[in-house]
Amino acid sequence: MKGHRPCSLPVPLDDEERVRLVLARYSCVEHVRREGDRLKWDLDLSRTPLDGLAMEEMVARAIEKTIALHRVPSEKPGVA
Repeated sequence: MKGHRPCSLPVPLDDEERVRLVLARYSCVEHVRREGDRLKWDLDLSRTPLDGLAMEEMVARAIEKTIALHRVPSEKPGVA
Protein backbone atom coordinates (compact mmCIF):
# COMPACT_ATOMS: atom_id res chain seq x y z
CA MET A 1 0.00 0.00 0.00
CA LYS A 2 1.39 3.40 -0.92
CA GLY A 3 0.60 6.97 -0.10
CA HIS A 4 0.18 8.98 3.06
CA ARG A 5 -2.66 9.33 5.52
CA PRO A 6 -2.97 12.60 7.48
CA CYS A 7 -3.79 12.11 11.17
CA SER A 8 -4.28 14.35 14.19
CA LEU A 9 -5.35 14.33 17.82
CA PRO A 10 -5.89 17.10 20.35
CA VAL A 11 -2.86 17.06 22.66
CA PRO A 12 -2.40 19.40 25.62
CA LEU A 13 0.88 21.34 25.56
CA ASP A 14 1.92 19.62 28.81
CA ASP A 15 1.79 16.24 27.07
CA GLU A 16 3.32 17.19 23.73
CA GLU A 17 6.87 16.01 24.44
CA ARG A 18 5.61 12.67 25.77
CA VAL A 19 3.32 12.19 22.76
CA ARG A 20 6.15 13.01 20.35
CA LEU A 21 8.16 10.22 21.99
CA VAL A 22 5.27 7.82 21.40
CA LEU A 23 5.05 8.88 17.75
CA ALA A 24 8.80 8.39 17.33
CA ARG A 25 8.33 4.66 18.08
CA TYR A 26 6.53 4.18 14.77
CA SER A 27 8.69 4.22 11.64
CA CYS A 28 5.65 5.00 9.51
CA VAL A 29 4.94 8.31 11.31
CA GLU A 30 6.31 11.37 9.52
CA HIS A 31 6.08 15.16 9.65
CA VAL A 32 4.88 15.63 13.24
CA ARG A 33 3.76 19.21 13.85
CA ARG A 34 1.55 21.26 16.15
CA GLU A 35 -1.39 23.16 14.72
CA GLY A 36 -3.44 24.92 17.37
CA ASP A 37 -4.45 22.44 20.06
CA ARG A 38 -3.67 19.39 17.89
CA LEU A 39 -0.62 17.40 16.94
CA LYS A 40 -0.72 16.36 13.31
CA TRP A 41 1.34 13.75 11.52
CA ASP A 42 1.31 11.69 8.36
CA LEU A 43 1.39 7.92 8.10
CA ASP A 44 3.59 6.56 5.32
CA LEU A 45 1.38 3.66 4.22
CA SER A 46 4.25 1.92 2.44
CA ARG A 47 5.96 1.44 5.84
CA THR A 48 3.13 -0.29 7.70
CA PRO A 49 1.69 -3.80 7.34
CA LEU A 50 -1.73 -2.50 8.46
CA ASP A 51 -4.20 -0.46 6.47
CA GLY A 52 -4.21 3.29 7.15
CA LEU A 53 -7.24 3.35 9.43
CA ALA A 54 -6.03 0.44 11.57
CA MET A 55 -2.59 2.01 11.97
CA GLU A 56 -4.11 5.39 12.82
CA GLU A 57 -6.28 3.77 15.50
CA MET A 58 -3.32 1.87 16.97
CA VAL A 59 -1.21 5.04 17.21
CA ALA A 60 -4.14 7.01 18.69
CA ARG A 61 -4.69 4.34 21.38
CA ALA A 62 -1.00 4.44 22.30
CA ILE A 63 -1.15 8.24 22.60
CA GLU A 64 -4.34 8.22 24.67
CA LYS A 65 -2.96 5.52 26.97
CA THR A 66 0.27 7.46 27.49
CA ILE A 67 -1.59 10.68 28.30
CA ALA A 68 -3.91 8.86 30.72
CA LEU A 69 -1.03 7.07 32.49
CA HIS A 70 0.79 10.32 33.15
CA ARG A 71 -2.16 12.34 34.43
CA VAL A 72 -2.08 13.31 38.08
CA PRO A 73 -5.14 11.78 39.72
CA SER A 74 -7.46 14.46 41.04
CA GLU A 75 -8.30 14.55 44.71
CA LYS A 76 -11.51 12.78 45.61
CA PRO A 77 -13.95 14.95 47.54
CA GLY A 78 -14.26 14.01 51.19
CA VAL A 79 -10.99 12.04 51.30
CA ALA A 80 -8.36 13.38 53.64
